[in-house]
Amino acid sequence: MILAGCTGTFEPETPVVLVGAAGHELRFYDAGALNRGQAAAPIGSWDLGEAILDLAYAEGRLFALTETRLLRFATADVTLTAVPNVAAAKTGEWALSCGDGGYLRLGAREVLAVCGDEAWRLSMSAASGDALLPVDLTAYPGWRALALAFDEAAATDRLVVLEGAASGAALRWKDATIALGQPADAGRGWLFWDPATGRLAAGVEDALGSADALYQWTPGDAAATALGQADLDPEGLYGAFGDWVFFGAKGALWSGGSQKTTKALDAFGVAAAWLHPDLYLYLAEGGRLGVFDAAASPPERLFTRYGLGFRALSGFPLR
Repeated sequence: MILAGCTGTFEPETPVVLVGAAGHELRFYDAGALNRGQAAAPIGSWDLGEAILDLAYAEGRLFALTETRLLRFATADVTLTAVPNVAAAKTGEWALSCGDGGYLRLGAREVLAVCGDEAWRLSMSAASGDALLPVDLTAYPGWRALALAFDEAAATDRLVVLEGAASGAALRWKDATIALGQPADAGRGWLFWDPATGRLAAGVEDALGSADALYQWTPGDAAATALGQADLDPEGLYGAFGDWVFFGAKGALWSGGSQKTTKALDAFGVAAAWLHPDLYLYLAEGGRLGVFDAAASPPERLFTRYGLGFRALSGFPLR
């Protein structure tokens, strides 16, 4: 099918499946239908038996973090009209404890599961019997956010830590410490690595004010770049294709890498974000899903799909 894309040109639409986590269920949708404002019935769904906390996708593998497990599924048999049985799609399961909430972060070769004061690493292609590798966090006694980033020189994923500092927050990478400075009273933080660019974003909550701050950093650089501030009451951070979304109860801050601009979005109550390869942005806003044209500056809302409430979002192009 040939459609007018977000750029205004006519080009083939990338067939993509959007995945949303709602309670115990993973629900699969034809993203193209959502982008065109068509009916939002799911292609299919999987019941994972307990609350789903986060999702992540890479190279034909969909990872789901629940309260007691890290699960991995193959997506090769998912189509725009059918979803395989959950048991047939599952390729790995690892026990952990994440009852108080947690999140996933992907490197180039590994997945990181973070649950409170504990974290584990695992090769994306690990056998189901392989053990999760615990991450030693004793050197970071305060609040912290974790991510993986690929170290080109060592050809391996390395841990990146965002932590509270005496004034503001700081990034820790190998033996380096990169001070972020603002906000001075840093409450919490979030990290996300974008494999398309090799850069990281850091979101820092202003604990005593309304200047939650977004930064961008390339591993190895001596300093991070301040991208902008907003009053978000933040809850998360997401990035893809050089673009970042720092989001929370009061709104979302968008930074477009290609457009070199940072602006607030017309959104509120945002719990999750995902970016389509054709630059459609999806925001989970309470009990609704916002669909945005991410090629616009700032992204413009195209549709609001009510009744689609998700805690986490992911997606993948069909091969």
